[in-house]
This record gives sequence, structure tokens and C-alpha cells, in this order.
Amino acid sequence: MTAGKRLPGLLFSREWIITMAETRLHEDTVLAGRMKFLSLGEILQMLGANGCTGVMHLSSPFAPEPGRIYFSKGQPINAECLSQNGQDALQALFGWLDGEFTFVESEVSGPRAINQGLMEIIMDGARLLDDGHIKVLSAETAPELLGSVEKKPLAKPAARPKLKGIPIIRQPLRNQKFVREEQEFSSGEPIVNQGKLGAWLCVILQGFANVYKDSGKGKVRLCRLGPGALIGNVPTFMNYKYQKSMSITAAGQVKVGVFDMQNLMSDFANISNTMRNLALSLDRRFGELTERVAEADQGRLDLQPFVHMRRPILRQGVKENRAYVIKDGIATVLRKIGDGYVPLCRLGKGDFVGHVPFVNIGHEPNAAGIVGSRNFKLEKIDTDALHKEYDRVSPLVRQFMEHMATCVSVTTMVACDVTEPAPLEAPAVARGA
Repeated sequence: MTAGKRLPGLLFSREWIITMAETRLHEDTVLAGRMKFLSLGEILQMLGANGCTGVMHLSSPFAPEPGRIYFSKGQPINAECLSQNGQDALQALFGWLDGEFTFVESEVSGPRAINQGLMEIIMDGARLLDDGHIKVLSAETAPELLGSVEKKPLAKPAARPKLKGIPIIRQPLRNQKFVREEQEFSSGEPIVNQGKLGAWLCVILQGFANVYKDSGKGKVRLCRLGPGALIGNVPTFMNYKYQKSMSITAAGQVKVGVFDMQNLMSDFANISNTMRNLALSLDRRFGELTERVAEADQGRLDLQPFVHMRRPILRQGVKENRAYVIKDGIATVLRKIGDGYVPLCRLGKGDFVGHVPFVNIGHEPNAAGIVGSRNFKLEKIDTDALHKEYDRVSPLVRQFMEHMATCVSVTTMVACDVTEPAPLEAPAVARGA
């Protein structure tokens, strides 16, 4: 193949050919493939689920130079795409629909430039691409001469586009050796009924299931679970009298694997109180978020009760690397969108606030703020010790924590999409109410 030779429908640059030759031969390459067969979102999910650290190289025959995404423990922390860096570069790479990629394990240094959670990155990238806010790099859009590509920033959308369709949560299948039995459900058959008692945790092996919340005026669909997603939560197997807070129904034929309860209870009994309380706090955030979605659906979501007589504790977007546990008082998590705010959840004694390095839920400090009651008191958490413990916990505990963080992130996006942001002096009104 000759560098720079024009082939039917393709334009190859010398840099692209050299880059692909170098990355293919790299001894630390752990994943490689064609962008036509795996989307960027699917690749990000695989690397995230496996906690990979290193650099992903993306090369397109229609780009004068490769793009790069830098990962730390499964989370994208920076990206480069032509003249762009950080979040803008990562979004632009969703438009590279043809070409090749390689992921090379390596140490990654430098400041973090991307603070979004993984699922939020994937879903935002997909919908921005669908809405035409991301330029597709293809034979039709490539210039005659690659050297003439102008390195201009991509145009920004006028407003954050809404979700299209229902979010899907899926993960690579893991920990199947801990599955005690398998069960199958037919289309429309309930897997979990809201309000019922139960104690179990399972993983979807095949098929998809829809998650609903009863708002009092009917069922509100929150998301869809796919292969690798978990069904169940911490209180389910720590308290046999736990009442289900939502319903899950099979969407087509579904096969689930039920985890051994004795192993689960043993695993959670062996973690520290701080780690256990973090898991419980994640579960409470998820439950609160589903309530906000239901309230918005009923047209009765009012911002003022969430912020009345409360003082600012942590401002959205502030650089904060510490985490705390609430010792007294009530806090509210708020996301600022434009000139308004969306209430996400209430937190109380025992809940955590702030930055937990291994749990990215799309809340504070980067994507939400905290206000607290007058009697609000905090106690600092040793996140370094907690992170070391997290690296040692059982695979099932780690999978559960990742799943809950993903559920919180995805449901936050749904809550923000169905709620009209409101200024602090006016009630927040659900869209269409």
C-alpha cells in the first residue's frame, strides 16, 4: 500500500498507516478492532467494566492524525482529537464511525480533564451524534487533501439534547461462578414487583428487562437492563423484610442467574462499616432519584421544599477531592442546568457527600452541588484507606458497587430530562405538567 494513495471511497494518510503499524506491534496492546463492528460506546463500556488503565488510540483514514483517550481504572480522564482536548475531544471521537482502535496498558499521568461518569459520557455522545451536534468523519465529509483539514472546534449545541429512547444498562458478564441457579421469564412476566418483600440478587444472562416506578398515576419507565446488569440491592440481602421500591418486567425472553445468598452475605459482612454504609448510601440515592422521576411524572415536583432554609455546603463544579459522612442534619443534592436547578435527592445521617475516587455517579462535586440544613454536620472520610479496601473486596461486592453507581448516574439523567430546571424562587414543574 502506498502512503497517500487514493482508493475508491477511502483516503489514507501516511501518518494513519504508520500509527496503525506501530500500535498493532505494541506488546502491551490488550484490545484492538474495527470501529465498524464496535461502537465507541461499547468499547468504553468494556474498558470501564474491566477497570483498565492506559491509552486508547483511534485512527481513521479520514483524519490527518490519530485520536487518543486516556483511562485511569476504567474511567476516561482526558482525550485528544485533532485540535481539541478533554471533554470536547471525547465527544468529537464519537463521530469516528470507521477506522481502527487499539488499547495499550500503560501508566497515565497528568491532570484530569474529563469529570463525567462513564454512562453519562456514552449516553451524551450517542444522543449528540444522533442530533447532528457531532461531525461524522467519513468519505463523504473528508476533504480532498488531508493536509487541508482546518483544526476548528466543533460547533456546540444550543441546549443539552434530551435522551432518545430509554437508557440501557449492560455490562460484561462476570462472576458467573457464584450463580447458584438459573431462572427464565417470558415477555411481560414480572421479575420484581414493587411493594413486595424479597431477598435475592441476580444477574441478567440473556435478554432485556424494563425497570418501572409506580407514580400513582401509572408506571414510569426508568431504564432497561441488559446482559451483565444486576437485579437487587443491598437492603434486599441484608434485611429479609425489605420492600421492593420498583418493578422489573421481562422485555422478551429473559434468563437470569441467581447469586448464592450465603456468599453475598458473607462478602458484605467482611467489609468495613464505612464501605457498607457507602453501599447503602448509594442505594438510598438511587431510591430517591426514582422518587424524583415519579414526582415529575405526576407534575408535583417543587424545588422549594428541597432548599428552604438550607445553606450551601458544596458548590457544583468546585474542585473537591475529599469525601464526608453526614453526622447530623439533612442535605439536598441539586444539579444546576442553565439558570435553574433540578433537585436530585435528599441525604441524611450516615450518607456520604463529596468525591469518592472509585465511585463516579455524576453528582457532586463536578455535576451537582449540596445544600444543608442549619444543623448540618460532616465528618471527613479517609478515602485513601477506603480506596485500598475497595481494591481488595470480593469481585461480587465490587460488581455491585459499580452497578449501583451506574444506576444512579443513568437515573440522574432521566430525572434531569423529565424535569424543567427552576430558579430557586420558583417551583420546579415537570415537563408537560
